[in-house]
Amino acid sequence: MPMPSRFERDVQKVVNDKLNLDPDGIEAQLAAIEASVAGKANINHTHSIAQVNGLPSALNDKASVASVNALNSRLNATTEDVDALSTAVNGLTNNVNNLTNDVANLSSNVNNKADIVSGALQLPAALSTNMPAILPTGRMVYVSDAEKIAVSTGVSWMFVAMGAAV
Repeated sequence: MPMPSRFERDVQKVVNDKLNLDPDGIEAQLAAIEASVAGKANINHTHSIAQVNGLPSALNDKASVASVNALNSRLNATTEDVDALSTAVNGLTNNVNNLTNDVANLSSNVNNKADIVSGALQLPAALSTNMPAILPTGRMVYVSDAEKIAVSTGVSWMFVAMGAAV
């Protein structure tokens, strides 16, 4: 190797001073750096699945695409079933509400109507100040404050003559 010029030596000295390098140890330091870099992975490198710790078993534990699709289909079908059940429950709720209203209406229609109770005719009761409408003819009411039975003539209420107590 040719002898470096004085200028080259001065430049090398400044560089070495700035970098804190020992001119005699540069070769050894370069060799150590190259050895260290040689053990590093290239920018573009690959590993097989078996070379990655735990990857084969992790992949084996994953569901297949077909399994996920089948589960998704079952979930969609279940959601549709829940929607259908919800609609049916709403319909049943409406039916129950309608039946409740019908029973209430029936109950109000049964009130103030004659009925057979324990084998005896039970007439609807009213106070003389609150008599039902007169029509139709033949309608009967027990007037509780007068303790008499009244019959509608179609025009007015007439008390029925009552005999002695039984």
